[in-house]
Amino acid sequence: MNNANDKIKRHISEITAEYKSFWQPLFKDLNLDSPFFGAKLCYMGKEFSNDGTREACVRFFPSELSSGNDYYTELFDWDQYYFTPNHRTLYKLKHNPHWKSEPEKYVEVPSDKLPTSTYAVRLSDLEIVNKSDIKSLVPVTSASKETIPGVFTSSLFDGLQDPFNEESFD
Repeated sequence: MNNANDKIKRHISEITAEYKSFWQPLFKDLNLDSPFFGAKLCYMGKEFSNDGTREACVRFFPSELSSGNDYYTELFDWDQYYFTPNHRTLYKLKHNPHWKSEPEKYVEVPSDKLPTSTYAVRLSDLEIVNKSDIKSLVPVTSASKETIPGVFTSSLFDGLQDPFNEESFD
């Protein structure tokens, strides 16, 4: 029986589709026609610790790491909320053709529930591409002010002289 406070977990493909549509204007601005993108769970893992300390981690499948492309992601927490409070953050894991030979950076996590192991990566190893306010309808970019209908880049009064400026009386 579900408690009224229980949130029904959405499938990762549903979260990915929602997140990707938000970032689509930014991908267009960056000239990325078909970026490798997926929503990912960010969790406090012990994979990089010998003493049980935890740090923010993200897991990737071998196919994602071997794709030959940078991987873009927006992260969520266990409750499927945006990982970064009050912001939507787009991250990039830069393609590394030598990832298999760097076990200190890509820690294999065997799984009995998945057909393949996954590889944990520190959140600090991901590059922040964009950080937008959680209330934004589209990502905030340098071109946003010019491309979003209804957003003005200047005030209606920009062309007027300041009536209280002494130079306007000359």
